[in-house]
Amino acid sequence: MAGILPQAVNNYNIYVGDRGECLIGVGKVEIPELQALTSEINMAGTAGKIAVPVTGQFEAIKATIEFTMPTRQVLRTLNPNSQLITARIAGEVMDVAAGAKRIQQTTVIMRGSLTTMKLGDLEKAAAQGTSISFELDYLRVIIDDEDMLEIDKLNMIYIVDGVDYLADVRAAI
Repeated sequence: MAGILPQAVNNYNIYVGDRGECLIGVGKVEIPELQALTSEINMAGTAGKIAVPVTGQFEAIKATIEFTMPTRQVLRTLNPNSQLITARIAGEVMDVAAGAKRIQQTTVIMRGSLTTMKLGDLEKAAAQGTSISFELDYLRVIIDDEDMLEIDKLNMIYIVDGVDYLADVRAAI
């Protein structure tokens, strides 16, 4: 087996806003799940229906951040403006051929509007369980300074590993 073996997230921080203010009290972050919009085809000569992904088109993209309790920073995200959220992740990986561990830097940049805020539950000597959820219109993933994914729903951009899969669509319309 050769290549890079991902092992674990060593640590991470979440930053919000253009100033990049580090959020305090983050417990867990749910990075978005991508689900393509599909078109169903069913035609003569096939053995049934096929759900075909439509290039660059996605269902709602959501992200959730959990906190130990509400803070001023968390409550500021309730403003009606779009929020810029950046996750900076230090992941441990192993170069299998060399047998050496190293840190892989992953940056996930998200932009969207707050859709849900759970203030949490009150229990003595326990975390409150505050969470905020965003509907994203922009998502970008950078691994070791290399752009791997960019989805910009408002500008119709879908780039994977340097290939812009919606360039022809934008040119056609």
